[in-house]
Amino acid sequence: MNDDDTDDFMSAMGGFGAEMITMMFGQCLENVDLDRLAEDPFWEVNHGCDAQQTTKFNNALNSFETCAGFDLKALIENFASMQVGLLMKCGSYAVTMSQEMDGIGTGTEDIEKLKAKDSPLPRVPQGCVEALVGNNPFGQAFLYAGEFPDREQKCFSELTDNLPMCTLDEWPIPIVGSWLSAFACIYGSAQAIIMPMLQESVTGELEMLNECIPNEITASDCKEIRNKCVFDNESPSMNMAIPPPFWNPPMSQICKDSATNSGMDDLVERYEAFRQTCIPPADMAIWDIAASHQEKHGGMEGGGASYMKAAAASPSASSSGSEPTSTVFAKGLGVGMIVAFVGMFVVSMLRRRGSQRPVGDDFNSLELAETPEFTETPEFT
Repeated sequence: MNDDDTDDFMSAMGGFGAEMITMMFGQCLENVDLDRLAEDPFWEVNHGCDAQQTTKFNNALNSFETCAGFDLKALIENFASMQVGLLMKCGSYAVTMSQEMDGIGTGTEDIEKLKAKDSPLPRVPQGCVEALVGNNPFGQAFLYAGEFPDREQKCFSELTDNLPMCTLDEWPIPIVGSWLSAFACIYGSAQAIIMPMLQESVTGELEMLNECIPNEITASDCKEIRNKCVFDNESPSMNMAIPPPFWNPPMSQICKDSATNSGMDDLVERYEAFRQTCIPPADMAIWDIAASHQEKHGGMEGGGASYMKAAAASPSASSSGSEPTSTVFAKGLGVGMIVAFVGMFVVSMLRRRGSQRPVGDDFNSLELAETPEFTETPEFT
């Protein structure tokens, strides 16, 4: 493929993506001049707010913070530096993960050694955890969006209606009203539009968990149960493959309802019993209410701050794997890096099963994995 073909392909893909967004969220783009945006993506940045609009803009952001529990302006203004910080704090872990995925995908990784571990994926380092869910704008936004998804979507929907269509002059990042309004509208309506598309995947995950989690669970069964969920299914369970301390997040209400509607009524109790028995309390605290807002929620403390406090109080925890409960669910396990790693692990497992297996490898065969897409594309690892 030459450069012209590549440009044509990328242009076609970009056009397709724009059409999909317009089709699904067209109502959210009413305040965005798409034709003008195509000519000059930054033209609206120079359309500054007057004094009255500035007051209205700030009031809308303050109301959002009261509603949602985190400072959206701080999140926007710190966005670039947060990306650099995440790269520096989590970059080494990403390299380690990439190397492990190579070994799994090519069949050189000893699966029995993976099964002997508490988790098939290595624990996320404390510094990376603190960057992801600590007491910072990104961590607070992530935790609150996960713990109170319905409320957060309502807050974003209200923000859409309250923003003036001008640019708030902030440093270092000006806040463009039409852009933020479009994003808030898309986020606020995303669940109703996207969840029906994901229902098949949700049901598939629940069916895997239903098959591998027994009725009776003891601490001595934890590793065997996890291995069954990860290695004995046709594809690994995402919830069971997530690395600690993020492993096995609480089940969302959507998943609970889906389990009930699919005839798996007792799965919710079995899954929570597995969490309570097999996940260290400090790791479960990752999903608790952000510590910076504990006074609003009856003194509860959680999130990265709680995890870091418990880890610091127990120096040997990281080596033993028992580092220091929550009934809330971070439904949008939106830490992209962690989700990507789990996805890499699943793809690597599928590629391994579809390739020539080493002697002693007892993985189940998978018809889908025997196709070239899963056996001849090293760029997936």
